[in-house]
Amino acid sequence: AEFAAAVDAMIATTDAVGAEQGAPTEARMHAAFTRATQLEWMFWDSAYRQETWPA
Repeated sequence: AEFAAAVDAMIATTDAVGAEQGAPTEARMHAAFTRATQLEWMFWDSAYRQETWPA
């Protein structure tokens, strides 16, 4: 419940800030969200497939 409340608050804050911005900033916010989502999926997918890193 506490995590859900924090997520809801962050969504509301992001929506409020986004609504105050012009189209170029809103487009950059959308692009950043899309890229972050892709990276998050890649992270968890690599863990699921037990990929190794050549470090």
